Amino acid sequence: MKTILVPTDFSINAEKALEYALHLALYFSSEIILLHAWELPHQKSAMFKSLQDMVKEKAENNLRELKEKAQYRFTELKIRSVIMMDEPEDAIKSVAQKIGTDLIIMGTKGASGLKSYFFGSTTNDVIEDAPCPVFAVPEKAEYRNIKTICYALDFDHDEIHVIGSLIPMAKVFNAKIILTHITDNLKQKEEKLNNFAEQVIKLYQYNNIDTALLYGENIVASLVNFVEENQVDIVSIARKKRDFIERVFHKSVSKEMTFSSTIPIIIFQSSLLPLDVQGKNEEKSSFF
Repeated sequence: MKTILVPTDFSINAEKALEYALHLALYFSSEIILLHAWELPHQKSAMFKSLQDMVKEKAENNLRELKEKAQYRFTELKIRSVIMMDEPEDAIKSVAQKIGTDLIIMGTKGASGLKSYFFGSTTNDVIEDAPCPVFAVPEKAEYRNIKTICYALDFDHDEIHVIGSLIPMAKVFNAKIILTHITDNLKQKEEKLNNFAEQVIKLYQYNNIDTALLYGENIVASLVNFVEENQVDIVSIARKKRDFIERVFHKSVSKEMTFSSTIPIIIFQSSLLPLDVQGKNEEKSSFF
């Protein structure tokens, strides 16, 4: 994983995302790109031009200060900053594509509170078109070492590719990957889950993999309970599970969704994974 893009609006939530980015970059020797995008309505008046200049200057100062603080703490990392006058979602996608970003790490809520970074219009657009995985860091998350990763499995044909992209992160942290499937028919899915896990272990030569077959009609509630009971550090899912993603982060669901405000989620774009299923080209099979 060579490059991590970290969009920021200088909010506390964005700082939480940066904290994860800094630690991951340290493990992977990655370069961090700090991105701030801002936009004001286009007007030609002198007064408005002056306002634009003031906003830009303040943003540049904030970004410079953020970079300096991060660089002071992590002197061995390479950190660059980019500032753009553009819609945040457009700027994120543009920079990610231009520099070949391997991972986007961003907060789930912006500073204003009026529009969430995730599952508001900004992040829906980013997730839909991002050229790499998106690492969503909730508002109340605190960085901790990654010991357990839960992958919510749906037995789609391309999910073994997604898990292949998760393996390098697990290896770096020596983390356990728990392949989790929620069903209302335990007997039917148990053998299927075990067979799938055996394929993953054999294909990627990584043995720290476990399985968990959960019973329940409410997928989200079942996963929440499992995550809380097993001290999961990261949840991983494929992008196509959009309805699930939205329900996990939607505040109106219920109290049982509390893990969504503390546990990061990695969203993989499964359609972008050109995996060599024979394992002959590991570099192409992974974003990390």
